[in-house]
Amino acid sequence: MKIRTDLAMEAESFTTATGKLQGIKVTEKKEDDITITRMDILNHTGEEIIGKTMGTYITIDAPMLSDFDDDYHEKISVIIAKEVKELVIGAYHWHSKAPEILVAGLGNGAATPDALGPMAVSNLCITRHSVNENNQEVFAVVSAISPGVLAETGIESSDIINAVIKKTEPDILIVIDALAARNLKRLNKTIQISNTGIDPGSGVGNHRKAINKKTMGIPVIAIGVPTVVDAATMIYDALDNEMSDEIYKKYCRMYVTSKDVDAIVNRVSYTISEALNKCMGNII
Repeated sequence: MKIRTDLAMEAESFTTATGKLQGIKVTEKKEDDITITRMDILNHTGEEIIGKTMGTYITIDAPMLSDFDDDYHEKISVIIAKEVKELVIGAYHWHSKAPEILVAGLGNGAATPDALGPMAVSNLCITRHSVNENNQEVFAVVSAISPGVLAETGIESSDIINAVIKKTEPDILIVIDALAARNLKRLNKTIQISNTGIDPGSGVGNHRKAINKKTMGIPVIAIGVPTVVDAATMIYDALDNEMSDEIYKKYCRMYVTSKDVDAIVNRVSYTISEALNKCMGNII
């Protein structure tokens, strides 16, 4: 049975490992009930073990992320801002000017579980058109786009983003997307940040063109939250890791989300946009 997940922390080889994995460095820190795990995949050995591209994957496990607690979400936004800022600093060779960052909200805004990216972009503080005119001091200059999905536009999201990059020449691309999780405990309660880009739709078996440094020509930072879980893996767990091929084939293309996903995605997308506003506005 193929386990589908977009989360590096849910790679089967990692979750079942009893000792150190070669080519992988993992560090963990806690802030109250929030756990921040940093996984660095250091070489090709690590890539083969985890099944992810070499780079850094930061997983923020926040058990109350789906709750509507303003103080809690404020704390989460500060954590995201700090982690993103660190990745931006690592990706940009600093010159006399602040880096220009293009933020792309991936996904279908009309399908709630997939609307995280477009909704986050709608709340961003866009500064590319005003910073130079007002001599405003910021950590980074921000522009944004929501490229839609192939079924809406007939054009790959990666092709639209690539065209915008060629025209506007940003220094770094940040993509925001809804992800798929392996385990229900991470549904709407985990945020993954990486500096390796993203393969849109891979977690739900709908592979689209990769969006990474190789395809875009600039560093790519990805931010995602799992909003769906593969139904087949839920059944597999419920049956104590035993499932026939017939049942797997029946349910492997079905995905489950929470009944209040509309409210959760609305709240979490705002938390992500606030985090980016904090980061790019040089507030932290």
